[in-house]
Amino acid sequence: MPCLSAAATSPRKIALAGCFAFTAGYADVVCLIRYKCFVSMMSGNLLEMGRSLIDEPLLQDGHLYFHHAAFILGLIICRMIGLFLRHKVQRCSLLGTVFVAPFLVLVVVGGEVADYCTPYSLYSSQFGAWPLAVVFGMQADASMKGVLGVPTMMATGHIQNLTYALMAKFEENRPLKTVKVGLHITVIICLCAGAITGATVNKYIAGTKFIDLQFTPVIVVLASLLVIESALEVGSKPQPNPVVAATTDSIREPLASLSLQDQDESRSVHVTPQGP
Repeated sequence: MPCLSAAATSPRKIALAGCFAFTAGYADVVCLIRYKCFVSMMSGNLLEMGRSLIDEPLLQDGHLYFHHAAFILGLIICRMIGLFLRHKVQRCSLLGTVFVAPFLVLVVVGGEVADYCTPYSLYSSQFGAWPLAVVFGMQADASMKGVLGVPTMMATGHIQNLTYALMAKFEENRPLKTVKVGLHITVIICLCAGAITGATVNKYIAGTKFIDLQFTPVIVVLASLLVIESALEVGSKPQPNPVVAATTDSIREPLASLSLQDQDESRSVHVTPQGP
């Protein structure tokens, strides 16, 4: 269930959540139409994996082939890698995402541009969803563990909390014009808007060579949003007061010296055993 972090109270951070939701809606509907999968919503992938295991044969013409369930499993693993990757780089540096995101952009955009420039396909286009899932795994970690503190790829929790807010309005006359309600509405609307945009783009470029570049815009935007989120996270960290730090150091040093002196004195004390 989404819970608003104390840091996510400014309009620009709500706008960031909306942009995250828009990219998730765009990418998910494109992958749903073209590959019957999702790059951000793993619940849908698990449902699709279960369906494909029953509805799709394991053999084609008597030969094994790369089953759709295996593709979905690889997608889930890639998203887990994205979560792990951002968690590790952010532990090393709050700006770690700034250095990792451009590399992932080069992988996705480079593959799509190379495929676009050749008269034949270099690889099955569905596998372009794997590195995209890594980036969306990083987005999931940024949304939940960063300055926002809310999921931005699913609307279920936001619709639920919006319903509770409406109930509280009618039953207890609580105000609806709050940051929490605004955040829920923003994510819901932007997810839907992203899905509509992705479906529209897919409809008009289907059957053309531009279909090879369908993920390029969203990966560039998403990487930029991750960099912005990292900058906001750095700015939200409390900076130490130099006066307080100096005062603390001036108190800590004498206490440390007294502690060392007490240890030396305790070591110099010898207990003389008493005779009977």
